[in-house]
Amino acid sequence: MMTILVRTDLKKVVTEKKLENIQYCRRY
Repeated sequence: MMTILVRTDLKKVVTEKKLENIQYCRRY
């Protein structure tokens, strides 16, 4: 059960970082 929660959290972080990268690309 814990491993599943950790995996979902990791996915959330990865998607958020990807969105941030996209925003940075649009700025520059």
